[in-house]
Parts: sequence; C-alpha cells; structure tokens
Amino acid sequence: AVAATGNLVLCGVALWLGRRLPPEIAAPRAAPAAAPSQTHTWRYRLIAGAFALSGMCAMIYEVSWSRFLTLVIGSSVYAFTIMLMAFLIGIAAGAFAGARLVRRFTIDPLWAAAACLGGAATMAFAVNHLFAQLPYWFVAMYAWVRDAEGSLWLVQLAVCCLVMTGSTLFMGAFFPVAISAAVRDPERLAGDVGRLYTANTFGAIVG
Repeated sequence: AVAATGNLVLCGVALWLGRRLPPEIAAPRAAPAAAPSQTHTWRYRLIAGAFALSGMCAMIYEVSWSRFLTLVIGSSVYAFTIMLMAFLIGIAAGAFAGARLVRRFTIDPLWAAAACLGGAATMAFAVNHLFAQLPYWFVAMYAWVRDAEGSLWLVQLAVCCLVMTGSTLFMGAFFPVAISAAVRDPERLAGDVGRLYTANTFGAIVG
C-alpha cells in the first residue's frame, strides 16, 4: 500500500510538472524528415544492447547478493530494506558521478561506457573473494558498536555497502555515460533515451 501510494504521488507530481512546462519544451518541434535516425546507427544499436546486458547483470547481481546476505544479516523486512537501500545508493551515486564526468572531461563516452561495464564486472568478481570472511566481519563490527542505539542496522548497512557499492557505482555511472555516447541529436533525446531504458528494462526481466 505504501509503495502504491508513493507511485501515485510521483505520478501526480510528474503530471503537475508536465503541465507547467513551457509549450516549446513540453512539445518540441519534430525533427526534419530527412534527418538520419539515431536508432539505426551501429553506435546506438551497440549501446542499446549494452543497456540490455547491464539491466540483466544488475538484476542477477541484486538477487545473488541478496540471497547471500540473508545468510549474514538475516532475512527480515528490515534486512531486505537495507539491501535495497545499499543497492540504490550505489546506483544513484554512480549516476551522479558519471554525469559530472561527462560534463567536465573530454573523453570518448563510448570507451567510458565500456570502462564502466568492465569496472562493474571486476568489482563483482573481487567481492566474491570476500564472502567467506563477511560473517566474521559482521560479528566483529557488531561487537565493536553493539552498545550504540541502532547499531545493528548500521552494521548491516555497512556489510551491504561493502558487497554492493563497488559494482553499483560503475553500473550507475554507465547510464549517463552511455546516453551521452548514444544520443547525438537533442531533438530525438526523449525517444532515444526512452528506447535505451526500455532495453534496460527488458534486460532486467531476462535477468
């Protein structure tokens, strides 16, 4: 009920903001018919495929990490909430960093997108070697701060961030970097980005 209410509130805010936009922004003029479609370029198709792969990997990572972390921090509603929080914090922070990277530095966004995918895979592989030690680290951290109020939740969050943050930072950064590499025509921005996110969603469903 809370999630559904939140979605309805966000929907209402989006509709309200949409009505307040100037007409030239809310309904941009159509691109000339002779303009080449970005969706038919090899670059765009390559990045759309990478978006689908990223969505699939992200879902596989999230489910795999959650199943393992339940053995360490428990399977309560609060534990799953903390896992999701750690995952989303990494994605959001990575997207913020990726957007600033694209704006500030002159780099080929296609290579940067490839580096983000490679970094996410490398960090996920590295974390696998920590799994055997995590239960002991969890007990040690909790013993260190157990007298503090809410210490259990903080330790659970720290363990989740240790597992998820590295890969999710790269996955979050991949979004703005890849969009910068794929979308070249501002007049096609909405449609092109929408198709990329559709590919990402289908990839997550497959994952």
